[in-house]
Amino acid sequence: GVIDPTVDYASCVVSDVSFGCEDLAPERIRYVRVAEPIGWPYDNQLGGQRYGEKGPTLINWTPIRILGDIPVEADGSAHFRVPPDTAVYFQLLDENRMELRRMRSFISFQPGEQRACAGCHETRGSVVGSAKPPLAATKPPAKPILPPWGDRPVSFLRDIQPILDRHCV
Repeated sequence: GVIDPTVDYASCVVSDVSFGCEDLAPERIRYVRVAEPIGWPYDNQLGGQRYGEKGPTLINWTPIRILGDIPVEADGSAHFRVPPDTAVYFQLLDENRMELRRMRSFISFQPGEQRACAGCHETRGSVVGSAKPPLAATKPPAKPILPPWGDRPVSFLRDIQPILDRHCV
């Protein structure tokens, strides 16, 4: 693919986010989430620590950083920005942003790269869709919608424990 090092994002078009997910009703899939696996070491500033099973020993827990969610178009397509030079994977979410399916590998993009795929588990010989371009491809790539806490990883001690302390203890 063509890259442009002056652009600070890459873009990805998915023709049909439900492709390869035959056991999921396509209308259930409302968002594509872009997530980044977090490298070691984790810490409470970055996120990832919680109490261990044998007392208050801190162990690593949060393996990802959510970079944002993208609404899926009516035809099942999505077109979105992806950070370059970053390992990312995608998740399919329902209307409540609950995970339905997760990509089990990761992918990375170069600055300014434009990539397209048919959907999940596509093979090189797959032909998906019609002669008509996916609805999302007719629009500029969407900037992922960040979660309320931003793009930092969730930390049990920093983010979850205070909620439990306020409302449950």
